[in-house]
Amino acid sequence: MQAVILAGGKGTRLLSLTENIPKALVDVNGKSVLEHILDESQGAGVKEVVIVVNHLKEKIIEQIGAAYKGMSVRYAVQESLKGDADALKCADPYISDDNFFVIACDSLFRGDHLKKISERNSDGVMTVYRAKHPENHGVILHDGQYIQRIFEKSSEPPSNLANNSIYYFPRAIFDACNRISPGHKGEFKIVDAIQLLIDEGKQFTFEEIAEYYDVGTLDSLAYARAHWN
Repeated sequence: MQAVILAGGKGTRLLSLTENIPKALVDVNGKSVLEHILDESQGAGVKEVVIVVNHLKEKIIEQIGAAYKGMSVRYAVQESLKGDADALKCADPYISDDNFFVIACDSLFRGDHLKKISERNSDGVMTVYRAKHPENHGVILHDGQYIQRIFEKSSEPPSNLANNSIYYFPRAIFDACNRISPGHKGEFKIVDAIQLLIDEGKQFTFEEIAEYYDVGTLDSLAYARAHWN
């Protein structure tokens, strides 16, 4: 089983911490965010990991190396930060499985959820959480367990089920990432690639994650440090 971890971001909302270290290496209770994600992935049965890097990539490569607790680790370099779909495309040459995990390196979660989404009988799976302010997040419109549409920061969100950027994808996601257009900031978004596949008839379901800790801001990082163990 393979997983792609997106760890190239600069962590601009954590700037006081990420001037000299990548966001992925920010500490949470004695271990980096990336190492927590690797631990949970290993517990879910992942054997091979591709880490997509950019900002201060040498520090990630030096700290994690070519193997981590029995998992092989390879690195794909995103030359410029043009969105998470662009980052995912960098991992394409290293993925051989028909289905694989994709995990953004900006939250903490339990590996049991990875096991659950890998057992779903659908083309792909997107994980969500219940957002207190869904208008500030990308949220899904769904019919039962099936995702119909993904809305990005809508003033009238159709639900409070927000994307938390942990996915189980078919290889078709790579082709979809190549066919989407950039957004208004010039970034290529994974959610647009998912929507393209849904519009073409692929079935995506969702898994709600209750225990989920965002580490993308100083406040959320402090909360994660107080509650994650």
